[in-house]
Amino acid sequence: MADAVESIGTAYLWSRLIELLAGEVAFDQAALFRYVDHLPPERIFDAQPGPERDRLHLTLLRAAYPISPYINKVIWAGGADDFYHIRDVAPDEFAGSEYYRVYYSEKHVEDEGLFFTRIDRSLSIGLVVERQLPSTPFSKMELAMLHKLAPLVSALIRQHSQGAKSESTTADNAGSNRISERMTGAFMRFGSKVLTEREREIAGLILRGHSSKAAARELNIAPETERVHRKRLYAKLGISSHADLFWMFIESFSYFDPESTDDPLQEYLRLRRVHAG
Repeated sequence: MADAVESIGTAYLWSRLIELLAGEVAFDQAALFRYVDHLPPERIFDAQPGPERDRLHLTLLRAAYPISPYINKVIWAGGADDFYHIRDVAPDEFAGSEYYRVYYSEKHVEDEGLFFTRIDRSLSIGLVVERQLPSTPFSKMELAMLHKLAPLVSALIRQHSQGAKSESTTADNAGSNRISERMTGAFMRFGSKVLTEREREIAGLILRGHSSKAAARELNIAPETERVHRKRLYAKLGISSHADLFWMFIESFSYFDPESTDDPLQEYLRLRRVHAG
């Protein structure tokens, strides 16, 4: 703890903080992310960086971040500083979702959690700790210890971040806010010109890993009604599974223009029809 405190304001804090936590609860990997408004998360430290983790963090995560459980249930939801276990924030069928398969499975994650610290209304820091296969999930005792460590983690991160925050200029913040406002609309505009409002709501819940029953509960409709909308949604897009929807969502981001209000999915489908002849 003394080493961590002494390294506040230096480049060594993140590694010292991770060493401190690992001395209390064992984990295999850790990374820190910076969240500014609704912009894609920025990885600011990785305990064991490598080409594959770089690809997953810098490519997939930056495109698919709007469907992350932490983003939806903690960061965008105004969550308090604490430790959040993935099972407490993920939808019921998250482990069977395509996002889980291509992001978590490729990182060989067995279990994980997030230490979350909100610096101010627009800036937050998240420290993710992972257990990787063949490790076992965190026990109840270990999860209790991680929760107990959360106030210490937040205090160190907040103290360290004050100096970095003061270095940013008003102009930079204004520019980030303008970008944030446009990026916020990217996920919300997905399907806006192609799907009905209800179909768009269901598409968002499917992408986040909700089952038909869970999506129906979220929307306060009958499961049978949800399945009818899901069937129509799949038919309109010419797909047959959650995996197809996930990759359509990822690929359509290539056609997102932050300077316009166009639906990226509409342009993606138009070009797909052109290429199909």
